[in-house]
Amino acid sequence: MDWCDRVLSVRALKLRTTPVPPEHCSALGLFVLESVSELDKGPAAFGLIQRASEQLNGVAESVLRGATVFLFGSCVASGSWDGVSDADFTVLEPSLVSRLEAGGWEHPDERRDILRIAAALRNSGFLRSELEVVIKTRVPVVKRARKVQAPLLLPDAQKGYKLDYVFLGPQDDRAYNNFVREAKRRNIQVEKTDTNKLTLHFHAAPQALRYYRTRVRGLENVVKAWNPDHQLPDIFALDFDISCRPLGVRNSWYMREYLSQHSVVRAGVAFLKRWSKQCGINNAQKGYLTSYAVMILWVYYLLQRGLVRHVDPACIPLVPSNAQLQVPYIPLLGDEGAGDGSIGSVSNSPAWAELQANLGACVAGSSPSIRSFRGTSAWSRYGCRTAM
Repeated sequence: MDWCDRVLSVRALKLRTTPVPPEHCSALGLFVLESVSELDKGPAAFGLIQRASEQLNGVAESVLRGATVFLFGSCVASGSWDGVSDADFTVLEPSLVSRLEAGGWEHPDERRDILRIAAALRNSGFLRSELEVVIKTRVPVVKRARKVQAPLLLPDAQKGYKLDYVFLGPQDDRAYNNFVREAKRRNIQVEKTDTNKLTLHFHAAPQALRYYRTRVRGLENVVKAWNPDHQLPDIFALDFDISCRPLGVRNSWYMREYLSQHSVVRAGVAFLKRWSKQCGINNAQKGYLTSYAVMILWVYYLLQRGLVRHVDPACIPLVPSNAQLQVPYIPLLGDEGAGDGSIGSVSNSPAWAELQANLGACVAGSSPSIRSFRGTSAWSRYGCRTAM
């Protein structure tokens, strides 16, 4: 650490201005490719994010009439998902959208809405211990963060979803029979395992979630739980942050206009975000950079080099629209493909040679620009851990 600090303090200017030799650029390009090759789990995993957004929309609408849920953040900007990172959602009420269209940005009920959304999530089967409500902050959010993340398993739509009803006491026969009859009328399979338990088998996750959070009229002392031996709806397969502000949607779609231009842009920012987090530079809680700031610095460098075309910010409306509810998938590596790459495939295939060379040159070239950022002492403090 001390040696690195001395080198950076004495030779900082030289480190920022000395060009990287071509052979080192090639090695760096391969390192970048190998680092990001498995950060895209493909269109099937990205579809899980889309379905989770639709399911969350139903949960939010149960407490905020007419609300719309939008996905934003890196999933929108890059068009892919690594199967691990948090998903970012925002919930917008019609009244807020109307104020935005009229030029107003105030959201007087923001904290109340976050509390209502958290309650709706708990009523849908989320545990209190895995939901964190943060309202005494600049941007109120409800966070879902599991202490232990299970490996990503994509739900099989053919299997459906099962909800157990356990009756802790005698029930009114008429109410019980009406409940069973109504479920069957809606094409829900009803399995009676014993006298005190019913299992409903749903074909669609939104319907299962709606039944979970709906109180059954006339039935008392009923405990509902997702069947432990069956799959859960998509929304339970990921961690997420939910807020009630619109600008993240607009900013994400704006950055998508840049990242969708070439795989070098997407792979480069994926690498820089991972690198900056590992070396401590990407740490908003300590006042350093955010992932969004790293993305902007990367795009700015590419613009300065003429490697991406300029996008007029005015082309992205301030107010989110229904057209932004569906987010098309974009492979992280290559302009076509199914994602879900592997280190072996990018290391040994000549098909990636051009991308490797371009990535090495661009990431090496961006290093002086990014290192010159000195808003805090983070660069000198953590520079010894970097690979660039």
